[in-house]
Amino acid sequence: MNKTKSDLRKSNPIISNSVFLILYLVRKSKTSLKNLENGFNNPH
Repeated sequence: MNKTKSDLRKSNPIISNSVFLILYLVRKSKTSLKNLENGFNNPH
């Protein structure tokens, strides 16, 4: 399992990087949505 993963990363670094980027963007957008909801619920 680990061997195939590392082989995939070596052969397709762009794909693995894009996957990490997508996960990061999804996580970031989720947190920003939470912050927006909190801002609307609790106006300063």
